Amino acid sequence: MAGVQFFLFKNYLSPFSNMSFQISYEILTSEKNATSLDTFLQDVIAFTREAEGKGAMLAKMAFFLNTSCTEQFRQTKAQIDSTLTSQLKDKAPPTVFIAQSPLAGLPCAVEMTLVSSGSQGAGIRFKSLSPFKYAVVEEGDARWLFLGLDNHHLPENNFNALVFNTFDVANKILEAENMSFKNVIRQWNYIENITNTTQNQSGEYQYYQIFNDTRALFYENSQLRFDFPAATGIGCDTGGFALELIALSSPDLFKSISIKSPVQKNAYEYSDGVLIGDAIHPVARQAPLFERAKMVMYKNSAIVYVSGTAAISGEKSVETRDPEHQTELTIQNIFELVTETNLRLNNIHRKVKTMSPSYVRAYVKNKDHNDLVDKICKKHFAGTPLLLVQSDVCRDELLVEIEAAFHCQFISQQ
Repeated sequence: MAGVQFFLFKNYLSPFSNMSFQISYEILTSEKNATSLDTFLQDVIAFTREAEGKGAMLAKMAFFLNTSCTEQFRQTKAQIDSTLTSQLKDKAPPTVFIAQSPLAGLPCAVEMTLVSSGSQGAGIRFKSLSPFKYAVVEEGDARWLFLGLDNHHLPENNFNALVFNTFDVANKILEAENMSFKNVIRQWNYIENITNTTQNQSGEYQYYQIFNDTRALFYENSQLRFDFPAATGIGCDTGGFALELIALSSPDLFKSISIKSPVQKNAYEYSDGVLIGDAIHPVARQAPLFERAKMVMYKNSAIVYVSGTAAISGEKSVETRDPEHQTELTIQNIFELVTETNLRLNNIHRKVKTMSPSYVRAYVKNKDHNDLVDKICKKHFAGTPLLLVQSDVCRDELLVEIEAAFHCQFISQQ
C-alpha cells in the first residue's frame, strides 16, 4: 500500500490463549512523503476490511496527529470522520483524536483495537449515546466496553467544563451498560497544556490538577474509592481533553487485581507537596487516582496493564534531567511491577511461566531525545512493538513517560 508503513502489533493485547476471543492492537503510520491524508485513510480502510475478512472486529480507533494548530486539528478530524463514516458506514467504530506527533515527526498514526472470537455466539455491537459511539463485545457473561471520547463537540474556552462534560458522557455510557467507573480497568487521559496554570479571582489552577479533581468527583459518585484503573495522564498539543477507556463486566470469567509498586508510592497517596495549584472543588486537592498496574486473570493466563510510568522514586522525581538516566529508571520501575516477588506481595500466588512485554508506548518531551529513548527501549524490550510520540509529561522536570502491557502465562494448576 503506497504511502504507508505497517507496524503490525500482533498479540498486542491478546494474552488469553485459552479464551474463545482475543483482543489485539494494530498500528499503521503514514510516511513522511505520504501523498495525502486521503491516501492514508484508504489504506486504513483497506486494512480494516482485510481484517474483517479474517474474522477480526474493529472495536476502536485512536488517531495520533502531528499538529499543534487547533484549526488544522479540527479540519483533519472532520476529514477523517467523514471518510470513515461514508466508507465503513455502520461498522465505523468509536474514534478518538490525539494531538501528539507520532514516531518522530510523521504526519499521522492510527491505533486500531481489533477483537476476534472463536465462539459463534460472540460478537460486537456498535451503540451510541447520541452522538457518541462506543463498542460492546460480549462473550458468555463477560462484556468488554471500548470507548474513545474527545471534546470536538464542546466549546474549548473553559477547560473545567471540557473535562467535566467529557467525564459526564463517559459516565452516562457506562450507566447505559449497567457499569460504572468501578468497571474501568484501563484509562487514558490526554490533557492540553498539562503542566500550565491559569489564574482567576478565586485562585491559580493547574490543568493537570483540574483533571485530577474532576476525575475524583466522578469516581466518588461511582463509589470508587480503591482498586482504581490503570491509567495514563499525559499532555497533548491541542484539543483540550480526550479520554479513552476499557471497561469490563465479568461476574465469573475474569479476575481483576490491582498491583502496587515496591519502589513508587501509590499515586493516590501522594502528599500535598507534590500537587500544584488550587482545588477546583470546595475540598482538598485530589491526588492522581490510578493504580500502578492492573492484572486481568483468566485461568492460566493474564494481562498486566502498566500505567504511564516515569522516573519517580517514592513520590519524588529523580533529581537529574539526564534523559538516559530517566529512561533507564522508568523502565526499571516498570519491571519491578511484574516480578513474581511483587505479584506475591499483591496476593497473586501463582507460579509465573512467562512474563513477556507485548506493547510499549513512550511519551518523549523533547524531540532531540527521541533516538536515545528509542534505543534504550529497544534494548530492554527487544522485539516488542514500540510507539514513540511527542508529548509533555505531568511534571516539568520529567522528560519521558512509558506505558506497557505484559502477557503473563502461569504454570497450570493441577
